[in-house]
Amino acid sequence: MTAYNALKNRLDNSKIKFYTYTPKHLKLKNTVLKGVIGDFTIKDIKLDIEAMNLPNVKIEKITKVNFGKSKFPNFIVQLSHDSELSSLTKIKTILHQVVRWEPLRKSQTYQCRNCQRINHTSSNCFLGYRCVKCDQPNEPGQCALSQDCTDKSKIYCVKCEELGHPALYRSCPYLKLASKVLKNISERRATKLTKIKETLLVNSSNNQNFIGKTAYERPRMNTVNKPRDDIPSTNRWIPRSNEILFGDNNIPPEHSNKINIIFDCLNINYSLKIAAINVNSIVSLNKRNELLNFAETHNFDIVLIGETKLSERHRIHFTNHDFICTVRKSNKGGGTAILIKSSLPYKTVHHPSCSDNVAIVEELKLFHPCNYFLISGDFNAKHTIWGNTYTRVKGWILSNSIDAKCITSRVKLYMPFSPTFPCTNLAINLYLADCRLNFTDLIDNKIKTLNYNSDHVALSFTISIICELNLIDPSISHHFAFKKTKWHT
Repeated sequence: MTAYNALKNRLDNSKIKFYTYTPKHLKLKNTVLKGVIGDFTIKDIKLDIEAMNLPNVKIEKITKVNFGKSKFPNFIVQLSHDSELSSLTKIKTILHQVVRWEPLRKSQTYQCRNCQRINHTSSNCFLGYRCVKCDQPNEPGQCALSQDCTDKSKIYCVKCEELGHPALYRSCPYLKLASKVLKNISERRATKLTKIKETLLVNSSNNQNFIGKTAYERPRMNTVNKPRDDIPSTNRWIPRSNEILFGDNNIPPEHSNKINIIFDCLNINYSLKIAAINVNSIVSLNKRNELLNFAETHNFDIVLIGETKLSERHRIHFTNHDFICTVRKSNKGGGTAILIKSSLPYKTVHHPSCSDNVAIVEELKLFHPCNYFLISGDFNAKHTIWGNTYTRVKGWILSNSIDAKCITSRVKLYMPFSPTFPCTNLAINLYLADCRLNFTDLIDNKIKTLNYNSDHVALSFTISIICELNLIDPSISHHFAFKKTKWHT
């Protein structure tokens, strides 16, 4: 920031014409307020919001606008760069009316009101003023033509250098051409980014032998196999993988049970069948029986459960299944749980509730190359991308976050094949999964839905895991001959 200010002052002192942009951390935060009906002024809205004493919210400006065919006016609310936009958008009522917030989408090309050029604003323009209606060098407000002048033979556009319209005319040939060029550039960038994402996804899906692998491979070296006499004789029985696969009568019988245990834990090709359900309470015994019958009928290995509405006094046990749950201590409702087959090996990680989701991700190391993650639940995020008829702020934020971090975080969003909340025909139950996981039973790259006795439908999918069995004989150790290593090859 110091270099930016120094360069800007140097150009200004040298009388060099230039334009610049506002640094990202100093930009005002914009959002659109909709739903205010009546003869309310901007001052009324600002006073009502300020009376709520919202933390970290400082309103800089409110502008009244009309978008398209909207019958009622909308308001663009601008906050200071250090304000928290989420604190403002949590407000549901203003002036005793139910309101909603939407992100500001600017579809038109920027035009500077100072130099009349495009793709920057007048607040950062130092190119000199150019008149909107004539080609004469004058100061703002000193044009010889009046504001009511409609004589096309006198009005001059400094952009396309033609008579007949002012520089702010949206149908100016120069502005149309510039908008088309900028749109093509944006489309090419989006296409290029999409190809990069698809390439990474294809490469990650082809690399299915990932269990037990690390994110890197150390350089190959010349090795010398040397028996180790310090290893106990009980560990010398481990044979080669082909001896196990094709049979070997020389395996000591006392170790045959150990080999069977290894095969039970490390199958060559196995899958996990998983379901996610918003059960809307399993407090009653009937609800629990329905859940168990559903899991056993479809032979699910894991069932992710939401809205259990359990409390700390509940003690639940299922036949041949383990039940891990969390309860909401502050009030009734909520609660999550996982129903998992008792035969599956797993490890439970308890993490206290925290409002900082970034801290949870960092502590659990979700984005570590050796870890694989799957996040499921009722996100209550509505977006047209995953089948809803409209988009809300949560859906917009979720979609943009995934697009921005899909490469670095390896996250991919899986949407349902049909609406998950039938009474409103909305798709709000989603999956966020590691892009390296292989989903085998998708329909048009979407997750299947199953009927369930709840206000939400259930989601069902299967993850296929191919494990490369790699048994290592501990009786052989590798001694590296560093002097013989060809480091340059």
